[in-house]
Amino acid sequence: MVDGEIIDCTKQNSSKEDFIADLLEEIEIEPKQITNFKVSYHQAILKNWLLQNPDISFSLADMWIIREKCIADLSLGVNAGN
Repeated sequence: MVDGEIIDCTKQNSSKEDFIADLLEEIEIEPKQITNFKVSYHQAILKNWLLQNPDISFSLADMWIIREKCIADLSLGVNAGN
């Protein structure tokens, strides 16, 4: 968010309409937090989700690998059907 306006810098020509309906939580971070803090924060969310879903047989490490693969595929424009 910049000056009260939601922006998305993850890809060219993106807009908040691309993700706003799927936004679960929003927190403000400083630029220096974009690496270590963000990773720890996302891992804590995944860990909590796994605790709430004991029927999921993946470990946190497994989930992190899956997450990273999904992000990489999305950045390449890979669709689920490909």
